[in-house]
Amino acid sequence: MAVTISGTDGIVGAGFTVDASGVSVTAGVGTFSSLQGSGANLTALPAANLTGALPAISAASCTSIPAANIVGLATAGFERSGGFATRTVSAEVDTSTGDQYYAFTGIDTTIKRFDVLFRSYSNTGANDVRLQLGNSGGYATSGYHCGAGYWRDNTSNKDYRQGGFDSSGLASGSYFTSGRFSCVKINVRWHCEGIFYTTSASDHVFYLAGYLNISDLDRVRFGGDGGAGDGGAVTLVTYSD
Repeated sequence: MAVTISGTDGIVGAGFTVDASGVSVTAGVGTFSSLQGSGANLTALPAANLTGALPAISAASCTSIPAANIVGLATAGFERSGGFATRTVSAEVDTSTGDQYYAFTGIDTTIKRFDVLFRSYSNTGANDVRLQLGNSGGYATSGYHCGAGYWRDNTSNKDYRQGGFDSSGLASGSYFTSGRFSCVKINVRWHCEGIFYTTSASDHVFYLAGYLNISDLDRVRFGGDGGAGDGGAVTLVTYSD
């Protein structure tokens, strides 16, 4: 870097050799009133000596910044590649109105996961709790591969269900059942699991697991495999990522 010197003004110290290309310090310490030219070759500047406002520079080339060094609030324009996962919770639907099914329609066909949560559901007949999936062509009423069962006290049971994700056991008026269906999509296959508890008998727990192949799912319905709902409520929760 070239240094402009006017006489001896601004030079303090001894042992300097000045030539036509600039200044070469051979001994001592030099203090200059001003420096001109590029600062590209200046290195090891102490952080304590850097003051003033930062210039308006682009951070486009900054890489491998540790997450621990990123502080402050994200702006409205901050976005993760692919977006952030979101959760949508439906309004709670009353299941005591005498219908066999309680449907949720208009579901985003791109979702890959949803939960159906219900509480204190009961049914006028001796029927199983059921979840069926559908698309623009209607609800699938066959083609399910579902293993279901229950255990209570010293008894248990198991069944194979094809008409829906059905429980093995009753949802009658004397049974008030609460639980959750959790369903996850892989390609065109929806894998569903269910775990429920009823207040009608000591330690009475229902369980099921299975799958259905269906594309463009946009609706689900909850209820019994017969009869009509006469108690409880149900909610749909969908997730996108």
